[in-house]
Amino acid sequence: MRIQKIKYGAILLLILISQLSFSTPLQVEQGKPTRILFIGNSYSYHNSLSQLVKGLAREKFPNREIETKLISDGGITLKGHWEDTNALDEIRTGEWDFVILQEQSLLGSALVIESKNHFNKPDTFFEYAKKFDSEIKLSGAQTVFFMTWSRKDNPEQQKYLTYAYMTMAMELDALIAPVGLVWNKERDNKMYDLYNRDGSHPSAHGSYLAATTIFATIFKTDPAGIAGKISGYQLSSRGQRAKEISILVDLTSEEASAIQASTVEVSNTLSKAKGYQIIDKPNVSYIIPTLPKGKTIKNEDIEGRWYGVAKYSNSYIGMILDIDHSAEQIKVSYYGPARSLNVVAEGIKQEENKLSFNLIDGPVKTKVNFALTDDGFYGITNRTIGFYGRLTIYDNWIFTRDKVQNEIDLEAMAKITEDYNNNITKIGYTKASIGHFKEYSKIIGSDYKPAEGDLNMEGYMLMKEKNIDQALSVFELNTILYPGSANTYDSYGEALVKAGDKEKAVNMFEQAFIIAKRNNNANTGYFEKNWIRLKKELE
Repeated sequence: MRIQKIKYGAILLLILISQLSFSTPLQVEQGKPTRILFIGNSYSYHNSLSQLVKGLAREKFPNREIETKLISDGGITLKGHWEDTNALDEIRTGEWDFVILQEQSLLGSALVIESKNHFNKPDTFFEYAKKFDSEIKLSGAQTVFFMTWSRKDNPEQQKYLTYAYMTMAMELDALIAPVGLVWNKERDNKMYDLYNRDGSHPSAHGSYLAATTIFATIFKTDPAGIAGKISGYQLSSRGQRAKEISILVDLTSEEASAIQASTVEVSNTLSKAKGYQIIDKPNVSYIIPTLPKGKTIKNEDIEGRWYGVAKYSNSYIGMILDIDHSAEQIKVSYYGPARSLNVVAEGIKQEENKLSFNLIDGPVKTKVNFALTDDGFYGITNRTIGFYGRLTIYDNWIFTRDKVQNEIDLEAMAKITEDYNNNITKIGYTKASIGHFKEYSKIIGSDYKPAEGDLNMEGYMLMKEKNIDQALSVFELNTILYPGSANTYDSYGEALVKAGDKEKAVNMFEQAFIIAKRNNNANTGYFEKNWIRLKKELE
């Protein structure tokens, strides 16, 4: 069986190298399913990409059996997949015809400078792409590189992705699904937005584009005429299937045709160039921040409280720096809409023109260097975070004695945050949160409430950490802030089941079904089954 698989892989490779036109569909062994393994992260599990590809193939080839599987996790790199070994174990079964490799969106090693993403050297991507390709070929399968797209606010950075993926595909004689190139053609189409609201992940249209491109690459078949409405199993971040089939994407025929046409155009252009686009290595487009020389630092000049704008994460909008020489202590406090973070400095070192220290936040160590300038206390921070040390972040910090930063009174923020924490104990998380958001809205001058999706994600993260009581509080808050959402009640019900309160969970599932039915929600059937199943358990 193993020998037959390798023979088939060699024959298939010769066929693909010859770059057959779309008029000659891919041939497979008679009666044998085409099996496609996806290895990626959120770009692959958003909108269940592998299921979309299967749906496209099922419509185009109704008599052909297509099997797909996704191995993924949020933000994981190919290096991470290699070290986790789940993907390797699956490849080594020798049961797959194609293995699709999708690297993390910034090629597994990125720089962020002042909140702007930059591509670093793609060496880690190259290393693990080669390792996976060797294993894939040994298994008798064909490597397919899934070229991703650049962020919405950085379209010019597509050249880095194109260079990296094309370089690897050419060197390894692998297939390449030019999703990023098709994306560039459709990026400004006024009919739809390829991006999710975060400007990075794909919308339903973006995932459909990725699916048609991967489909055309693997099956050597024009996707024109395939419907824009595709059903399949929703996939979790780890590739686990939902119990019921649902609608994954629903595009109009005009939208689907536009995406299909661009897919064909790019695919044909590459086919004429023997499958690859030669691109020169892009020049580096960033400058690492450096600290100015600054003035001589005297204790009395920097003692006390300083105010600045937070760059630590999107959750924090301002920060306060407290320097206490008598206690030999420096503390940085970050303030956000519903939380604060207090970090005490370690390794404090004061030189003539520089103050340096480390801030330790769990596994993350932020190196901070400060210089005293005419504009204030000027700092540069450097930290590495994320999966497998993939993201290095540099930020410029400027602190002054002015408590109002970006029109926000940080002393007032510190006060309402302290009150909020105290009120959680006194009146409970839900009431305290609602009151806090009202006070916060007054400070920023506009109405504020956290996004439904953010609260839902926070609740599930707390459940994953087995902090069930706090998760229940977050899910309950979400139902109060978003009473018209079926999903908030369903999520709350799941948490109640975990907590053992099935009576209340039944009520939440019933409410989710009622709201979904009223709003013609595509997942109404799913909500109804959750409700009925638990109700029967309690009868």
